[in-house]
Amino acid sequence: MRPTKIPAAMRFFLSVAGVVLALTAAGAFAAEDENWLLAGQPVARERGSLLRGLLTWPKDEGDKEKEGGENNKDEGNKDDEEKKEEEPLESDRPDFTNTPATVGYQKFQIESGYTYTHAVAGDPTHDAHDLPELLVRYGVAERLELRVAWDEGMVFDRYTDHNSGRVVTDNGSTDVGFGFKYAISKQDKWRPETGIQVEVSAPVGDPTQSSRQVDPFLNYLYNWELSKKFSLTGSTGSLWTAESGDHFWRFSQSFSLDYELTEKLHVFNEWYAFFFRDANDSRPQHYYDAGLTYLVTPNFQLDWRAGLGLNDAADGFFTGCGLTIRR
Repeated sequence: MRPTKIPAAMRFFLSVAGVVLALTAAGAFAAEDENWLLAGQPVARERGSLLRGLLTWPKDEGDKEKEGGENNKDEGNKDDEEKKEEEPLESDRPDFTNTPATVGYQKFQIESGYTYTHAVAGDPTHDAHDLPELLVRYGVAERLELRVAWDEGMVFDRYTDHNSGRVVTDNGSTDVGFGFKYAISKQDKWRPETGIQVEVSAPVGDPTQSSRQVDPFLNYLYNWELSKKFSLTGSTGSLWTAESGDHFWRFSQSFSLDYELTEKLHVFNEWYAFFFRDANDSRPQHYYDAGLTYLVTPNFQLDWRAGLGLNDAADGFFTGCGLTIRR
């Protein structure tokens, strides 16, 4: 078998992601040392404490003080409930870059939308409509969520065949993905908030839209809160997939800069790119898009975005809108 070579640009981005992950892990282990050692002696942990530590966030000093006395228990519980209600809605729409944050324990979230794309893969005769772009997320723990994704949903694809000159319509449903997202760490000074997303697809879509194989997908997510108004989110991903019998690797890299105009209205600017290995067309695809999100209620958000391809191999123009509902 011919060895798989990663494009030079993607090797750079994977190196950056590796450095970020290593720094995050170093900070996490340094923090754990305080719990493992007390007065120079190892501390025996209860069975299951490691699992709890992996699924829940450690309590901060404020929470520990609240639990210090019986008189403050009720007040502490009320404060905890208020904090849960005030947690901001974290959606993976509408930009390409997913947030490392999970939905939260026993939270159920539905994200859906519509996208119109003109000049698919640079072909000016090729237009596509995708809906409902469904994503269902459920938090089984504070740091772990389960995900079911019907990424494009139904695709209504129309283009001109260059050989015959006929207008061709390829409509059909896409494959469904199943997986999870795990929150690795919260931001600590220059170390970012991080998470990992793992998914596999089931080849249940129509023949014209399905890869006809199980596609594994791995995505490393990281976010820096730069100020009270600005935040920068990035992702580095890898997907093994197929198209028209062509099996190939697709690597992705993205960065999205979010700005809070008001408490409810946010805008973002994003760059993302795809790099291919062993594909019939291995040219990279670069994109720029921008958009906004509006929080109608604490658990209901509307969004819109528009973007364009930055090179000949990329789609020409796309725009779409959607919503997020949390319960």
